[in-house]
This record gives sequence, structure tokens and C-alpha cells, in this order.
Amino acid sequence: MHIPYKGAGPGIADLVSGHIPMMTPNITGPLLELHRAGKIRILAATAHARLQGAPDIPIAIESGMPGLVTELFTGLFAPAATPRAIVEQIAQATRKALTDEDFRQALIKSGFEISPDTTPERAAKFVNDEHTRLTPVIKALGLKLG
Repeated sequence: MHIPYKGAGPGIADLVSGHIPMMTPNITGPLLELHRAGKIRILAATAHARLQGAPDIPIAIESGMPGLVTELFTGLFAPAATPRAIVEQIAQATRKALTDEDFRQALIKSGFEISPDTTPERAAKFVNDEHTRLTPVIKALGLKLG
């Protein structure tokens, strides 16, 4: 039975307290800590590969669900009319920040997967590819595309 929540926080609280038997939130640092503390058990990550920060957690593909890949994407977005020079300046600053090993390790520990070689074009392609991949699923479920 699907139980809608107003955000992952209340759902995670109900999961930890045993009010619900399972949920499918994004894997974040706090969720990894609850897993490591034995308060919850993460059964699988829905990524293409095991998480760098939690290699002990299997991925859905390994668990017999080859089509279950839904990765969280965090990106920097700007208005479409932003000059290319500004977009490249932001991209360079982002790449530079991701070369700092302490920062990278903090992100990995929080459940992030790092793509230091990303470019604005690769990010746009990822978003477009995911839109194309998931549109049939969204329509089959009767949901509206925004």
C-alpha cells in the first residue's frame, strides 16, 4: 500500500519507529548513518553501480531488478539566457571545488556520487536522457508531466 508523505523526513521517522515496513527515499548521509547504526536496513540502491560511500549496499540490478535505476541528480542550473562565459565560469569553479579531497570525501560520505569530469553539455544530456527514459513510465502511471 502506498502511503504518501510530505517529504522523506516523516517517512523515515515512521520507518525507524516501525510504523511502516519499508520506503524508497533517496540515500543520504543521515540515512546511511541510520543504516550503519542498525536502525534501518538499506536493501538496495537504485544506482548503476555500488555507492562509493557505502559499497556494502547492493544495487537493485544485483538484486534481480535490472530496470530499477533511479539515481538522484544534483546539478547547478541557470536561466536559459545565461551567457556561455558565465556558464563556463560556474562549471570551472564547480570542477575546481570537486578536486578538493576533503570536500569530495564529505560528499561521498553523505551518499553523493561524484562526477568531476562533468560539463554543462553532459549534464544537459543526462537530464534529457532521463526525461526520455522516464516519460513512458510517468504516462503509464497516469501522472502529468510538468
